[in-house]
Amino acid sequence: MSNSVSNESPAAGRFAPVASIITRWQQDPFAFGSYSYLPPGASPDDRAALGASVDKRLFFAGEATSLDYPATVHGALLSGRSNAAEIEATANDGDAIVIIGAGAAGLGAARLLADAGYAVTIVEGRDRIGGRVHSDTSLGASLEIGAGWIHGADSNPLTELAEQFNVERFVTDEDESVLYDTDGEEVDNDLLESMEDLLQQLDFDGATTVGDVIETAIAELDEDEARIARYVAGSVAEHEAAADIGQLSPESLVEGEQFGGDETVMPNGYINLLAPLAEGIDVQLERIVTSIGHSDKGVEIRFDDDSVVLADRVLVTVPLGVLKAGVITFEPELPGDKLAAISRLGMGVLDRVILEFDEVFWDEDVDLIGYVGDEPGLFIEWDNWARVAGKPIIVGFNAGSVAERIEAMPDNEIIALAVQVLTNIYG
Repeated sequence: MSNSVSNESPAAGRFAPVASIITRWQQDPFAFGSYSYLPPGASPDDRAALGASVDKRLFFAGEATSLDYPATVHGALLSGRSNAAEIEATANDGDAIVIIGAGAAGLGAARLLADAGYAVTIVEGRDRIGGRVHSDTSLGASLEIGAGWIHGADSNPLTELAEQFNVERFVTDEDESVLYDTDGEEVDNDLLESMEDLLQQLDFDGATTVGDVIETAIAELDEDEARIARYVAGSVAEHEAAADIGQLSPESLVEGEQFGGDETVMPNGYINLLAPLAEGIDVQLERIVTSIGHSDKGVEIRFDDDSVVLADRVLVTVPLGVLKAGVITFEPELPGDKLAAISRLGMGVLDRVILEFDEVFWDEDVDLIGYVGDEPGLFIEWDNWARVAGKPIIVGFNAGSVAERIEAMPDNEIIALAVQVLTNIYG
């Protein structure tokens, strides 16, 4: 399970949540993480190797294969579309095409291939479509368990889908923010800006990790500056990459491109961008693939119930984490450069703790609430979701090793930690 819903209340009074959702993406057996990043030793060449087709029978798509937009939903969507074009260029009339995975990459590819007249089947291990896009309505509002934003609305293919399918959007602005120190006092804005400027000016050339450079710079600061600098590093680098700065290659800071424009969310559900792509396509849920064999005659897909499906071309869109876990066996073994890429690329973790309260007690007029706590990285970012959901809901985030540690805790302890942070700020 990637998330759990609880009505436990470890606190009293206004700080007692009435409901919660806790994500555990690293434990999710259909993802084993949130999205990909570049550790030391990895490079964009590994993304290209991961995305290369094998004998024009096996094709690979997903955010981890995207050179231009890695770790994003639009990167996944575009990778699926580019693979669809490659399949269409090599397939024969009447070829049976199977797509493994009903996330953005799989759905995007399936739509183009089906519209081109090919017989397309999607097999998906989960009991739903969307993959790492998961809009949960258990608290009476649509809340994102996985991907949350269209990052850069201008010319973004997700914006095009939103317009095509008439999906409502809401603009969020991280500049509408407030940062609180350990004692609950607001951090001086001049101090925050000076630490942001300091980290932006660091030279990462020749460094093994992002953390090597940042920690060296922090060692030269006084206690107050160091505390704020660590928050900035966590917010800007670790929460963006879903990994600790000590795990990040400097190249991770500069790879890929970005769309300009607003950051937007979908109040009625991110899934509404993707679900229409599946209309009219054979989507088989709860079909867990265990092995994929291919030859010059075609592809054989075996499932956990020992059933077998034969296809002429197969597009694999499972997350990098699934490939790294080795839960799908390939016969013959994948090419060496692809196996090396799977090994070198990293799969990060970014988790949410979504809390609903009886009323809003936090800053109502901001989108982002930051916290500089005693433990670096622990619940350092909170999104005011009341503005989006119309209910008193706030969302806390953890990334990297902090998220991994939190995932191992029971729900009531996680909620208590989250509530303690909010109490430190607003108590």
